[in-house]
Amino acid sequence: MDYLWNYYVPARLEKKIWEKVITQNNPEMQKIKTYDQKHLRQIRFAPEGEALFEVEINLYGKRLIGIMAFEEEIGLIIESEKIYNTLKSIFEINWKALA
Repeated sequence: MDYLWNYYVPARLEKKIWEKVITQNNPEMQKIKTYDQKHLRQIRFAPEGEALFEVEINLYGKRLIGIMAFEEEIGLIIESEKIYNTLKSIFEINWKALA
């Protein structure tokens, strides 16, 4: 998690890249949400008891997917426009449903 807060977030902020996040609703994420504007982020919470997010999935550009399991210290980068488009569609459908 040091990488996330010490490198990734500052680099994203420097480039003025906004992010949209769907996550579990818990006290830690509620606290992080209070910094949404400062961190150029929008968080929406999945319904309690319906989501188990054990990995993070990030979509970049128009064809890059990063999948990270921080507790297991493993990550995967996939470069595929078709996989990107499918995951983005799934995300956007859920994003709209959580509005």
